Formats: sequence, structure tokens, C-alpha cells
Amino acid sequence: MLDSSGVLETCVTNAQWKRLDAHETEAGVEAGKPREKVTDIDRMLSIIRSE
Repeated sequence: MLDSSGVLETCVTNAQWKRLDAHETEAGVEAGKPREKVTDIDRMLSIIRSE
């Protein structure tokens, strides 16, 4: 039921969140701050879906 409703496509797993967190933290270090927040949803999805 959840699969056919599209809900699972919009869920973020813990592993995906950690991938985004690591990306933001690394980008922040490069910018001289604790994190560089990704605010574009398409970019977030691209990051969390990459391996």
C-alpha cells in the first residue's frame, strides 16, 4: 500500500540523511564554517541518492 501511494519515494532513510549530513559538513569545512546547508530539494535528492 505505501509503495503504490508514492510515500516510500519521499522517505529519507537514516543512511541517506547521514550522506547528506556528511556532504554538508564537508562543504562547510571548505567554506570555513561548521556546515554549508543544501536548500535545493533536487540537489538534496541527488546527494542522498548517489552512492
